[in-house]
Amino acid sequence: MPTTAVRTINLTQGYGETPIIKNLTLDIPHGVFGLLGPNGAGKTTLLRTLATAIAPRSGEIVLLDRTVENDRDAREVRRHLGYLPQEFGYHPNFTVHEFISYCAWLRRIPSALTREVVTEAIMAVDLGAQAKTKMKNLSGGMLRRAGIAQAILGGTRLVLLDEPTVGLDPEQRLAFRDLIRRVSGQATVVLSTHLVEDVAAVCDNLLIIADGEPVFTGSPRELRDLSSERARGDTELERGYTAALYRNKAGI
Repeated sequence: MPTTAVRTINLTQGYGETPIIKNLTLDIPHGVFGLLGPNGAGKTTLLRTLATAIAPRSGEIVLLDRTVENDRDAREVRRHLGYLPQEFGYHPNFTVHEFISYCAWLRRIPSALTREVVTEAIMAVDLGAQAKTKMKNLSGGMLRRAGIAQAILGGTRLVLLDEPTVGLDPEQRLAFRDLIRRVSGQATVVLSTHLVEDVAAVCDNLLIIADGEPVFTGSPRELRDLSSERARGDTELERGYTAALYRNKAGI
């Protein structure tokens, strides 16, 4: 097995004339990988690029040991890739089972396998009891789990999650962490969040980006080691995060 699930080489991405990601070279190992950074740092843009939703402006991306150079490469990679954006579309009157089945159809999973893989995905996120519940009647936490279920359909090998804990209460966040640990047994997970403590709880490694450029790559323990008494934050991890963002500026 390759040592990395994702590699970017001099990746530049943006919208119109504005560059968002700037010459980013990055290796994402297998496991759970966290993306941290302030609003507008480029996290969502990076995830959309890795999801092949938008092509790089320049540079190279390698996903699951395949260089993505054209639409054919992107289609092949998507067979093994699950993506949960911050907001995902669904028909409110679909049941959970109907929604996941529809996503299986979109993913071109063979009809002979659909029932099995849909059931496996629903059970993996602990929504078995809600399989016949309409999407519009799910709680916020259940809705996010349904979104993760569609992202792990059919033995997905790479799962990209953009702010998956938004709107979840503390108990739901704990349940989400348990879910990510289970998912990581079958797939590499790349998780974008604003919540530093969630990253520390589930991620093996992480990247902090600011203004489209990396300011820290390492483990949660290494981030804690950056903690400074002069950095803002209520915990060592928060102070390490703040120090990583501003360590090249006066006062940190």
